[in-house]
Amino acid sequence: MLIFFGTSGDLPYPRRSAEENRFDAEGVAQGRLIRDDRQVDYFTFRMTPRR
Repeated sequence: MLIFFGTSGDLPYPRRSAEENRFDAEGVAQGRLIRDDRQVDYFTFRMTPRR
């Protein structure tokens, strides 16, 4: 499963949630948007069930 998350949210949440639900979280993409002097970083995590 892919999860898209930005720094405007609670960035530690995806990894914490993955750990609590027995998934491995791997960062697979990252991007940055700057608009009106505001910067937001976006991340894509691949969530894989642990065996």
